[in-house]
Amino acid sequence: MKSATHTDRNGNKVGTSFKITSEVRRLEAFYNGLSRGKDQILLYLAEVYKTAKRMRAQKKSDVLRQLRDDLRLTLDARVSSTSYRLLIELTSKCDIKLKSRYANALMFARHMQWTSAQLQHLIAENGGIEKCARAYLRVKNGNNIDHRLA
Repeated sequence: MKSATHTDRNGNKVGTSFKITSEVRRLEAFYNGLSRGKDQILLYLAEVYKTAKRMRAQKKSDVLRQLRDDLRLTLDARVSSTSYRLLIELTSKCDIKLKSRYANALMFARHMQWTSAQLQHLIAENGGIEKCARAYLRVKNGNNIDHRLA
């Protein structure tokens, strides 16, 4: 595999593919080890949420896109450039609609500034993954929403 690199603030190239590859493989193993219950998917989404936050904090979203290219994956054109959708795309085997719904629910959680520890409880409290995903689309399109959806 080619080494994914990014440029730091000083213009130096820094190799990061091993750590990112291991994060993607860890999430993939986590997803594959789950039973297919609703609560199990929320555990997976919490892991994706934590991983994406760590990557954003380390400015690795661009590197994640590079990793996608290094792995020579063909992604659906609807896949956005968010770290949530890319991680979900790289690590899960669900259909495109579910991947989009999961990513939108996580974008809503980010918009609401939920922590990964709160994620499972607050998604359930706010009507589930689908309602949170729809709420994010309303936010994205500029419509106001109430903090409580259900």
